[in-house]
Amino acid sequence: MPIHSESISRLFDHQLSGEKSNQKKLVDTSLQLLLNEISHEQATDSFLEVIVELKLEENQLGAFFALEVACQTLGLFTASNSVRTLIHRKVAQQNLRRETWQGLYRGILSEIDQSNFDASQRIYKKLVTTSRSIGPFRRGIVDELDMYMFLWSNGNLGRISARDEDKKFARLLSGVDVHIVGPALGSDVSLTKNAMVARVMKPNVTVWEDIFSQCVNPPIVYCSGETTQWIENLSDRGFLREFSSVAIRPSSSLAKSGINVRQVQTVNHLILRGSPLMLTYMIFDLIRAKPSKMVISHFDFYTKPVAYRIGSRKTISSGTKDEKVVSPLGSDGQRFSRCDSFALHGVTYNRNLIKNIFSSSLIEADSSLEESLSLTNKQYCEVLDKIYGIDHN
Repeated sequence: MPIHSESISRLFDHQLSGEKSNQKKLVDTSLQLLLNEISHEQATDSFLEVIVELKLEENQLGAFFALEVACQTLGLFTASNSVRTLIHRKVAQQNLRRETWQGLYRGILSEIDQSNFDASQRIYKKLVTTSRSIGPFRRGIVDELDMYMFLWSNGNLGRISARDEDKKFARLLSGVDVHIVGPALGSDVSLTKNAMVARVMKPNVTVWEDIFSQCVNPPIVYCSGETTQWIENLSDRGFLREFSSVAIRPSSSLAKSGINVRQVQTVNHLILRGSPLMLTYMIFDLIRAKPSKMVISHFDFYTKPVAYRIGSRKTISSGTKDEKVVSPLGSDGQRFSRCDSFALHGVTYNRNLIKNIFSSSLIEADSSLEESLSLTNKQYCEVLDKIYGIDHN
């Protein structure tokens, strides 16, 4: 959503404990930042002054999540990292008081985000022992954790199970190398010409001219909810037949179109807060088809000044003949538009989720992705501050 003075107060709907002046200070600081009356650095310092005074026992976990979202929406990623620390401490505190299934589940997501393998393993084993006596929703959670721990442990824990409805897709990829290609600049990787290539489709981004176009197999494409809706509104969808498979979000009318589309569930159950970015979405769908390996390139978690290379920038419908193309950073021109998206997805949680599983022998990455995953959480937030916060993109 566009950030303006009327929407600022809604970012702080969750009441924080302590002096009411602290809540007012956050709102006033946000408005001053929006109006360019203070710098990004001054706003960060002002938020941190409030954050350090917050008491774990006096605040609900939801209030901390809301504050983290507010920080990131305003491009204050370093401040959000301090809130993240409070979130993990609050989760641990709740589990000390009373151990419940929900508490254990939230606990493992917290440990995953902190890259604590031993603690995650202990909680995972507790959750698995109860999986026979729980309902289908919780069994679905355990199924995703099975897959994740299999990758993180390099096959020593968990398992990867294919879904019955995806048998055709599994036959397409089983034992085959898969190249997952993103929209960023990326760096060179060795190409296997008989590999399957998985790409991100965007509005009016349906053809690519790069080294991966040399692969003999038609590519697999993945669509966000926005792209799925864009396709639904097209009068001619014949171009979809040029792909080996088209992954769309659930509940789309395209599922009945007769074209080679698959409705793919996201992996929301693996993220403490937010929703999967495209790379997260793709990895955990493709891995169920049991390819021989996955080589990932042209993703960098937005750590470079160019997030979307030429040819991978979506268009924005403007109602006129000439449609606008987003900026190299993916911005539609609205202030903080990228920050708002990062906040809603939980970009830091997505990065840490992916970072852990690169211990798996099934996954390789180009140098750009490896570099972005090598950053500490503090360093990563500082990079996002510099590129997206200070420049208000």
